[in-house]
Amino acid sequence: MKRISPENILWHHWHVYPRLQPRLVSCFTTLSRLFFAGLVLSFSTWKHWILREQRLNFVHFEFTDLVFYLSDGFLLATVLLWFATCLLGKQRWAVGEVWFITWPLLGLLGLGIVNIPLAQDTLLASYFTTRYLLLFGLYLFLLKEPELPWLIGPLLGGLTIQSLVALGQFIKQSSLGLQALGEVTVTPYSPGACIIGGMGRHWLRAYGLTQHPNILGGVLTVSLLLLIGWYSEASRSWRLFLLPFFLLGTVALLTTFSRAAWLGFIAGIGLILAVVVGNKGVTRSYNLPLLTLGALVGVVSLTFIGIWGPLFLSRLRAPSLDERLFLMQVALILTQRRLGLGVGNGNFTVAFYQLTGGGLDGPHYQPVHDITLLATAELGPLGGALWLWLLLTPWSWIWVRRKHLWGRLWFASLSAALLALYLVGFFDFYPWFFPQGQVLLWIIWGLWAREATSLEKETAD
Repeated sequence: MKRISPENILWHHWHVYPRLQPRLVSCFTTLSRLFFAGLVLSFSTWKHWILREQRLNFVHFEFTDLVFYLSDGFLLATVLLWFATCLLGKQRWAVGEVWFITWPLLGLLGLGIVNIPLAQDTLLASYFTTRYLLLFGLYLFLLKEPELPWLIGPLLGGLTIQSLVALGQFIKQSSLGLQALGEVTVTPYSPGACIIGGMGRHWLRAYGLTQHPNILGGVLTVSLLLLIGWYSEASRSWRLFLLPFFLLGTVALLTTFSRAAWLGFIAGIGLILAVVVGNKGVTRSYNLPLLTLGALVGVVSLTFIGIWGPLFLSRLRAPSLDERLFLMQVALILTQRRLGLGVGNGNFTVAFYQLTGGGLDGPHYQPVHDITLLATAELGPLGGALWLWLLLTPWSWIWVRRKHLWGRLWFASLSAALLALYLVGFFDFYPWFFPQGQVLLWIIWGLWAREATSLEKETAD
């Protein structure tokens, strides 16, 4: 047998690797985009496995346990493959024109890392900070990699699946037996079920394949707003193809009875209309498709509301603020007690439990329903300030460059989705805490920053 000397191995590597490198880069790039498509398709499902139980009495397990979700596998694969692509292709990422988004996100990640040794539950803080690390990798990936079809196709598939399941649940008024896909087992009379009263009985709100109707409402809202941008710039045949899916998603959004999601959807629609109407020349090319879409959505929505009117009237009544005000007081107390770096990433509920000695009923133990207060309590005043920075700076950037943005429907739809999630953040905590909301928010941040950088370069040219 011929012996291969170290010199021959080095010679072989030196001459073969340059020829394989482009192929490896192309292969890893395609795989990372495929896994990203899988992430977009699967992130809203509640399919999960518990890695480590560390339950507290009567507290929901997602607030304390270490959980691996189906979407986590796609997220991990996307980031690792993209990182391998960068190493093989010797690519570098740059902040570019979106430093006001990238650096605060990096700051939140840094605070989470520094805070681990001081957290109430160091293992839980490590778990959430690791998730932040992967989400930041996803953000960097989105700054330069995916093309629109890698997003829209899976987004449309996820919207369709969730909408069909939601409508089936609302019609049947119970689960559909899809627990293998993450569906919650629930009826209108199950303990802790999300119900609404009206028409002489209790009605089950639609869950889809998520763990809560409010989360489903946020997913559907963002998906519909993004599809508006694609619908407006698509060909006539694609518009006709998209209309049934959009109407299906709209009805499903109504069945969630999520007021925060409805508010975000209405605000997002208003922002898109402002961008279109702001330029008369552009309005002529977009007014007919948008008017057609708006008219059909209006007819379908009014018909649904007309049939289930008492349920909507019941839902639109002023909600009880006692629980939310109580959680706000808890957030202020925890912030004062740990004024430096906070109680730890993902540790709000654990710190709340320890504060009261577990003396309250289980449903009380949950994060505060305001992301600004939640970020401040978990990561300290600096974390709250970084969140406020992320909350405000995109709109100041848009205002300064508003003359160059009129008529850009895709960027307008991304901004509308960001606005919707920000509004939800004033009434709910899932964009900060639950993986569905986290992935959704970080995807929008990445896509928005990518488009902002592109628009800045076009303006400069």
